[in-house]
Amino acid sequence: TTQKSWPTETDLLQSSEKLNRVISRKKKTFSRSKSLENEIKKEAQKFDEEFEIFKEKKASELKSMEQEILSLHSELENLNEKNSLFQKSSQQKEIEFQYENLQAAKLRNSNLNEKIQSLKNHCDNLKKSNE
Repeated sequence: TTQKSWPTETDLLQSSEKLNRVISRKKKTFSRSKSLENEIKKEAQKFDEEFEIFKEKKASELKSMEQEILSLHSELENLNEKNSLFQKSSQQKEIEFQYENLQAAKLRNSNLNEKIQSLKNHCDNLKKSNE
């Protein structure tokens, strides 16, 4: 049987130094990871805040666009109504113009009929006087 020997003081010191170096590295690594974690948290918080501002801005822009669309829709309805009235007015004016032309034509026709009748009468009178 082999007997285990007890570590010497030097062995213990070397092991203790190695352990202290490992602990020191682990502390540094932990400290860096904590620092990175805090940085990441700060960046995430900053991103969340900026994203909230962005969302509010876009919501405000969307609301403005909706208002503009409603305003343009209302304006379009008004223009359509005015256009309809204008078309009716134009049609009415055209009808009145055609009616006036028809009345003038009837008057000219009536005057011509009177002249024709007058000429017929005159011809009849000439025939009678020639007989």
